[in-house]
Amino acid sequence: MNINTFETMIPMRDGVQLKTIIYRPETNQKFPALLCRTPYGSSGFNNKEQCTYFAEHEYAVIYQNSRGKFGSEGTWKPYDNEIRDGEDTINWIIKQPWSNGKVGTFGRSYPGYTQIACGLTGNPHLLAMCPDAAPYPLIPSTNHTGGTLQFLQVVLWATYTAGIKLNPLREFDWNKLLKKLPVISILDKTGIDTTFYKDCINNYLCKRMDFLNIIKSKNIKAANLCITGWYDHITPDVLDYYSWISKQKKLQHRLIIGPWDHSSTGLEGDKNLVPQVETVYEVENVEVIRWMNRWLKNGSLEEDPVRIFIMGENVWREEKEWPLSRTEYTPFYLHSKGYLSTTIPEDEPFDNFAYNPSNPVPTIGGCNSGPSPLAGISRGPFDQSQLEKREDVLVYKTEALKKEIEITGYIKVVLYASSSVRDTDFTAKLTDVYPDGRSIIIQDGIVRAKFRESFEKESLLKPGKIYKFEIDLWATSYLFKKEHRINMDISSSNFPRFDRNLNTGENNELGVHFTRALQKVYHDKKHPSHILLPVIPR
Repeated sequence: MNINTFETMIPMRDGVQLKTIIYRPETNQKFPALLCRTPYGSSGFNNKEQCTYFAEHEYAVIYQNSRGKFGSEGTWKPYDNEIRDGEDTINWIIKQPWSNGKVGTFGRSYPGYTQIACGLTGNPHLLAMCPDAAPYPLIPSTNHTGGTLQFLQVVLWATYTAGIKLNPLREFDWNKLLKKLPVISILDKTGIDTTFYKDCINNYLCKRMDFLNIIKSKNIKAANLCITGWYDHITPDVLDYYSWISKQKKLQHRLIIGPWDHSSTGLEGDKNLVPQVETVYEVENVEVIRWMNRWLKNGSLEEDPVRIFIMGENVWREEKEWPLSRTEYTPFYLHSKGYLSTTIPEDEPFDNFAYNPSNPVPTIGGCNSGPSPLAGISRGPFDQSQLEKREDVLVYKTEALKKEIEITGYIKVVLYASSSVRDTDFTAKLTDVYPDGRSIIIQDGIVRAKFRESFEKESLLKPGKIYKFEIDLWATSYLFKKEHRINMDISSSNFPRFDRNLNTGENNELGVHFTRALQKVYHDKKHPSHILLPVIPR
């Protein structure tokens, strides 16, 4: 099939025109349209090959650069204008002679957000959406977690997208920049526009946008196919959004979670974990067409609403809901001498370590941002065994498993601890210890002590007092095999994935001074520290 490709400028209501590339079959027929709105240009997540693929399935594909980016007029301001510009673009599409009046959207990462922005307009011509790794703007998981800044994500994305085109991150000395204090000033001498970065720093807590409340207040009408990966830093946003969508009886929905990080080329790290699995694009291309055929061409789609990849077992499985109703939430308790078991602890001595902000535990793998490899930071299932030799990392592991254990769902750590300072962080990391000693990261999390009760109001610690902390480790689907060990690491830093706590109790992003913290972790009858795992009967 011959595909006709041409560029045009689409006018918005305020006179700004946005550069748009259109791909459509070279015939006089009318087609449903698939829209992708992106700040990444032709070199971004959605490229010419994908647009051509969709056009070959008899869709008109509209690929539009966000305002102020890659030839589009206006000023680029992340997350601004996307609802309005999306609505204007859809209204332009349905007036074209090649349009049959039906519109769907696709795209991943920021283009996933622009899809939700289009959905918030309630436009009756928008019938189907495929938000893939779609972030919320300026709320907990994308920009901060547990009261701490998702440092790596915010810094790199603000740098990468500043200006008209994308910035080459490899030109910067990130090892030096990321350690600079105060945090708010680290990009000041780079020549990069720091407006968005500083907005994130100044507003990531009490002034953040509660985007889910905006979603709930609007009339989303389109059918939603949500896609994400277990090692993607945006997965909490996707699951939050899907949980709301799936509760709306009027909205059709489907969820796919694969063994992916926030890249398009496949999972990095331990290749034995997911051998020869499809990349997110290979899955996305097929699933988007199936979803659009169902809602834009009256096709059929008879399957369960949830499809997940069970890592470790390395198989796809269909489910009827998320989270799974058959989940058996099982606490694994911390014990002395680095032991982890389902047995409730008796009277046992506490463990302790010192946290020094000048020597934080370095990030190796995990749910890091899309551009993190460009800054020399890995993402995905990497070995943590070298980090576990540090004196500021407490390690707790089970005996070698006598049978397989599957965990699928949300993970939480309940930690009883005290500190010598008025504010500090506690981190938790779930890993799979192989018989050969490798300790492969599955999920991690963090909590900032002064925000343990509320993100809106600080509550400083009384030094030496024991507090209960809850650490969100997000979600996963993973099979621990026989002879492997379930392992949990406890520390106070994971840098630069999260910003360092300076331990002063003052504004962490404006401070230039820091102090050491002496941490105590308790695991006794009165203080049963544990990790709560979503065990699935097999």
